[in-house]
Amino acid sequence: MSKKVKRFLLSFLLLFAVVVSSFSMASCEKEPEITIEDLEAVVFADDTILYDGEKHSLEVEGLPEGVEVTYVDNGVSMPGVHEIKAIITYNNLRVTKVATLTINKLPSVLTAEENQKVVLYGGNIRPSYTLDNKQQSITYKYTLDGKTINKNDIYKVGTYQVEMYAPENNFYLESNHVTINLEVVESLFDVCFESQEFIKDGNEKQIELSGTLPQGYTVEYVNNKATNVGTYYAMANIKDSTGTVVETHAATLSIDYPKNEEFEEYLDSFFVTYLEGDQLSVNIFCENPSDFGLLHYDAEWYTYESFEDEDLAEAKKQFEDLLAELHEYEDAELNTLQKVSYNNIEKLLTYYIDYYNIEDSTFMNIVYVDQFGGYVADFGTYMEAYSLRSELEVQDIVDYITSTKTAFPSYLEFVEDKTEAGYALSDYTITEMRSYLEDILEDGENYYLKDILFEKIDGVDS
Repeated sequence: MSKKVKRFLLSFLLLFAVVVSSFSMASCEKEPEITIEDLEAVVFADDTILYDGEKHSLEVEGLPEGVEVTYVDNGVSMPGVHEIKAIITYNNLRVTKVATLTINKLPSVLTAEENQKVVLYGGNIRPSYTLDNKQQSITYKYTLDGKTINKNDIYKVGTYQVEMYAPENNFYLESNHVTINLEVVESLFDVCFESQEFIKDGNEKQIELSGTLPQGYTVEYVNNKATNVGTYYAMANIKDSTGTVVETHAATLSIDYPKNEEFEEYLDSFFVTYLEGDQLSVNIFCENPSDFGLLHYDAEWYTYESFEDEDLAEAKKQFEDLLAELHEYEDAELNTLQKVSYNNIEKLLTYYIDYYNIEDSTFMNIVYVDQFGGYVADFGTYMEAYSLRSELEVQDIVDYITSTKTAFPSYLEFVEDKTEAGYALSDYTITEMRSYLEDILEDGENYYLKDILFEKIDGVDS
């Protein structure tokens, strides 16, 4: 073997020995041990951001190599305080960390000119303003001469104080409050746009602006012409020489069927006819009876009287006449609300006509005494419901109470007549009514109704 070959073999053996030694040393080194303390040392921190409509997440920091993490409820966009979990695992080790991502709502900025002027044209009055977003509505508080008024009640010329702001919603905080002076004027021009009512006759109806506009101004109408039945909300836009709308007036164009107005008069008349003479019902069901054409009648409690056949026939005839008058509108093209009134009145009148067709119908009447006690049992209820607004109504309630001295005994006559006709009250009804009256007598001066009536009387303005 030559010296060169020997040297080569020796170099190769030395190199091999070094490689094997290095490999052996490397294979003997241990991998770093990951403990539960290492997992707990991972940072999962809270964060606070401003809402921007995008989804946002939290992430752990300092995660050792080879360790896995799983998130629960991560990736949120809505404002609020969101609790997010990070589940950190390594082999059989497991640590759960919780952090909160707070997404704050955006600020809201409202601006408006301090002094504004608007035209009173019959619609809701609203001041001008600027809001830095399109997702909030505006709340208004109107005051006039220091008194708060409803925004829909601004129908007078004058200067109103208006406080407005945008309430908080899902995305924005409540805005700043702005208070302005809002001057309401009838018009900047000597013109008028009035609502009008018409009866359908097949011809086109229209409403127009009256008065004269200054030179250079024009008017453009919207929805101011119609032929068919309906209510049309028209506008008259006044424009300057550049075509810019400087003032808008609103009015209604109403077209009705020929007999509808007549039917409204019938309804008013029926209402008065049905209630007239019954001061008890008029007082309880009408806050201001005179507004409905109802007069004040002498107050007296119902007293039973035996009716003859002629009396029953007369009562039936009155209801038949009312029904015949109603049927005159049977073919009228009534609107929806009028049809409801028509049907209800028809059912009511038909009921009474059928009622007076029953033999001995007067004894079936439950007005006086029936299985529930009738007016005897309802006396307290009616007295509690009776409104005392004036000295006259105080006198009325005194008259009602006084009239019971003759009215209540008449109920006994009614029971006797009813019994003779074969419609006797049950023993249970009689027992209950006696028990009710005995309780009243036992209460005596402590009867609850006395204090209620005294309080009502004391509350009347003299």
